Amino acid sequence: MCAVLLAIAGSLAHDVLAAPVSPVGQIDSGAAVAWPRGSVAVVPVIPDSTRQDALLSQAPNLETKRLLAASQFFGVYFMNTRARAEFCSEQGADISMFVSEYVKDNAKEYRVAHALFADYSKSRPHPYDEEDLYRRVRQGALEAVEKDTRELGLDRGISLHDACKVFNDNAQEWANLMRTSVRRPLVEKLLLSPNGN
Repeated sequence: MCAVLLAIAGSLAHDVLAAPVSPVGQIDSGAAVAWPRGSVAVVPVIPDSTRQDALLSQAPNLETKRLLAASQFFGVYFMNTRARAEFCSEQGADISMFVSEYVKDNAKEYRVAHALFADYSKSRPHPYDEEDLYRRVRQGALEAVEKDTRELGLDRGISLHDACKVFNDNAQEWANLMRTSVRRPLVEKLLLSPNGN
């Protein structure tokens, strides 16, 4: 999953920055996701978030760091609000309560990431277009969601439909556990602190 997020972030950031920021060229939908056993609302372990943080830390200046943080945020945001909803809908499961909670829990980060992309694109030939951005990462995001939903289902011995329902059955708990401040504190810090501190 980390490779997926890096590829999504790289794809998004490529349009915002002058050069690609990630060595990952293709979305790796085969990346492993570990679903720890425990309460109903466990989140996938992203074993290599330090690699993503390293990309942020290596950026040459604060503006670039913040744009990379915005692209990493959108990669995860699109997976949880669009790709997961689409995939689960195909499985006959409505996860709109989870999506709603996730959107609410990440509203500040979304506003800042959106504004950063919109402001930066003013100096580019094409304006920022969130729908176009999602179209370009959609297939990889869907593959990643399918992979981690299959892992969740296998881990718990349940169908894809029921694995999807887990998100809605405990929507607030899942959204809280998957919020940016919990899963990616450096991304949140860069987005919500104009000076990055």
